[in-house]
Amino acid sequence: MHNWTTALKKAIAKSLNSNTMRGLGDFTVDTIVARTRYKGQGVKNGRAGMLNPVSEKYAAWRKKRARHPDAAGGRKSNLTLSGDMLDALTTTKATSKAYEVGFKDPDEEAKAKGNAQRGRPFLSLTAKEIKLLSAELNKQITKNVKNI
Repeated sequence: MHNWTTALKKAIAKSLNSNTMRGLGDFTVDTIVARTRYKGQGVKNGRAGMLNPVSEKYAAWRKKRARHPDAAGGRKSNLTLSGDMLDALTTTKATSKAYEVGFKDPDEEAKAKGNAQRGRPFLSLTAKEIKLLSAELNKQITKNVKNI
């Protein structure tokens, strides 16, 4: 039993490094961007839900602008007018114990905060997405257990 416990501890230690955490951060970013841009969903209380619609005035203004190919139409919201805000979301920090997701541009971060205040929170994960993230980490640990 002692050898198995030692092997498991080694596998976990090997799995929890800055590269793995950066990968989990990138997985988180991809998950948030895909849910927001392609489904028009945000997260409230751990559950996905449609983002609040935009005003009629904004919808009319937006219709006249050059837009990202995936931008929503009508009053729907997917936080993708130019694509700059969601494209600026990135893994900003990764250590062997944690990672941070944020914006590489302070102007885009300010836009994200404004959207959240207008009923379009999108920068968290759903319970289901957290399970997927945990499964990704579990895959890495399992791979390293097999290699010890």
